[in-house]
Amino acid sequence: MRREASSSVLLRVAVVALTSLHPVTRGDLHSDAVELNAKAASAFGEGKLDLAAKHFRELDKLVGHVLPLALTNLAVVYTQANKHAKALKVYETLTQRFPDDAAVWFQYCRFGANLLNMKRPPVKLEDGQIEAVCAKSLEVNPDNPEAAVLLGSLYTLTMQFEASWPILERAVRMSNPEFRTMYQQALTNLALSNLRGGRPKEALKHSNRLYKTFGGGATETYAHTRSVALPYDAEAIRLSLKARNAFVKEMNHKGVNCPTGEWQMAWNVSEVPAMISGTAVTLLNPTEAYLPFGEDTAVQFARELLLPYHNVYHEHFVYRLDFEGGGHDAFVWGQAGLVHGACTLIGGAYWAMYPTQELAQVPEGVYMKTITIDDPVISLLPMYNAGNYYHYVCEGLLRLLYVWDDFVADPHVKLLIPGAMPGATELPNHIAMSLPLLNISRDRVLLFNSEPTRMYRFTNKFTMVDWMAPDVDEYGSLAEDSWSPVYQPRGGLLMLRERFHQVLRDHGKYAEGRPTPIVYVSRRHGVRMIVNEAEVIRQLKKTFGGSAVVVHTGNEPFIDQVAMFQRAALVIGAHGAGLSNLVFCQSGTSLMMFPMRPHVDHTYGHMASALGLYHWVVTEVSSYYYGNYGELSNIQIQLIVSTATRILSQGVDRTEL
Repeated sequence: MRREASSSVLLRVAVVALTSLHPVTRGDLHSDAVELNAKAASAFGEGKLDLAAKHFRELDKLVGHVLPLALTNLAVVYTQANKHAKALKVYETLTQRFPDDAAVWFQYCRFGANLLNMKRPPVKLEDGQIEAVCAKSLEVNPDNPEAAVLLGSLYTLTMQFEASWPILERAVRMSNPEFRTMYQQALTNLALSNLRGGRPKEALKHSNRLYKTFGGGATETYAHTRSVALPYDAEAIRLSLKARNAFVKEMNHKGVNCPTGEWQMAWNVSEVPAMISGTAVTLLNPTEAYLPFGEDTAVQFARELLLPYHNVYHEHFVYRLDFEGGGHDAFVWGQAGLVHGACTLIGGAYWAMYPTQELAQVPEGVYMKTITIDDPVISLLPMYNAGNYYHYVCEGLLRLLYVWDDFVADPHVKLLIPGAMPGATELPNHIAMSLPLLNISRDRVLLFNSEPTRMYRFTNKFTMVDWMAPDVDEYGSLAEDSWSPVYQPRGGLLMLRERFHQVLRDHGKYAEGRPTPIVYVSRRHGVRMIVNEAEVIRQLKKTFGGSAVVVHTGNEPFIDQVAMFQRAALVIGAHGAGLSNLVFCQSGTSLMMFPMRPHVDHTYGHMASALGLYHWVVTEVSSYYYGNYGELSNIQIQLIVSTATRILSQGVDRTEL
């Protein structure tokens, strides 16, 4: 069985973009080959990748039997052109021809690590394929610290943590502070491996050492480690902002989106008109912004308290941003669909989580394919994980509803929606199923392809919606929470719930009251799973009756998921994307959640407060952020059952907000 890789944190420090050719000297080639290599390199430098590939294939016929350089560079060209399957075949050929060449194995390893490091790899790999390649790379060159860093990082990415730690510790010893770049990479990945492997104290120790040694260059890693290991850590927010400011100052990408290569960041959407001409910002919720909510739905604990745990929040400021077109163009790139224009990145809601590692690997303009869109567009982007169920439902659809009247009024307006993965030509299933429910036809959809060498340019009106937490936070529930940038505005969540409740009414699926006592949200794969979940469900059904407990798997048709949660009196589940459907619950529904340890991400606590849900936390059933709940004891299972009994016996009945 393949170990599932978590994409929440990408170990990109040790994985560099393959965007430069491997150099050769005249002594390596005879005159014909030298000339052919020069032609190939020239074509590559001009962004003529098909021509460069042709020349390198011809060069391989001349020297491929004795030298790997032609195929090595051909693989780089294919990678740059997003032809990853072809690049993979080239590396397989290389290792067959040159089985003892350490450089060949290392380059193959680095290529494979880049693939696995993508949120949605574009090539299907065999189980353990790249791990075996990287192990071979270290075997043939045991003194190469970078090979050790890659292998250890790869084991981390595939959740083989105990295998990764000794290799990364070896890499730290091999590199030592004299080789600063490699030492930083080794120590960074050792810190992140411990963080993801369930050893937050070790992670903090290594990241603190990293920060003290390298200062600003290690700020982002230190900030991220603190955000996962320390709840309500305002210092993590300060460090995140510091790291991103430093990154933007050093960013020098040149292209049609920024001919000068001198970038700036609009951290708050309201700042954009002062930085990008031809743009306008409108505050969409002037009467609701900053108002508090959540006072009457205080969180309750099954037994053991989990403090601090806020339940009162300020409403966000929700902004509409318009690029007017006519020479004032908007651009979108990257897996998150990052919006920018006139050398200005827009931070917005994601300011503290802006994916700088992704931007660091964006190729120069000569290798970038620009797709020009002349239609007026409303964007569901950016999304932290474009195509993901939670981010689409609770961010993308929410953005659309804020400007719904504009979309309906002009049939020429297109929706910019993410595909399932880089290179995808079809919408993800949950998106494809949701659009007809809103009477949105496929011809009004623009599919955003997040290939790293593809950028979209919008020459007509481009509209996006974003939100910002208030600078002054009376409760500390947002300002001190490093995860708060991804929490949504209450008004949008209420609007989303009402719209889909109306969809249920239109389809004859809306239920009065809450006829389903319990919806159990199953999480049988990946992180934060319960090993003996079937026994938990069995005990719930034994106590409340088989028909009283409905199990949500996430595989149900979209409208059935909406209906399932609209009918629920009590939702039980672990922190994870399945709880996104809380947005469809009626006010007064109860949530029983199994938290993280430490509980750093309050997404669903915030959502419960916004939607008027009663929120119960079973602290005794907890998991590390990147870990699992393991096999629950009978005592833990009975606590879940008794808490459910306690909740349902209260007979809560509130009018929907």
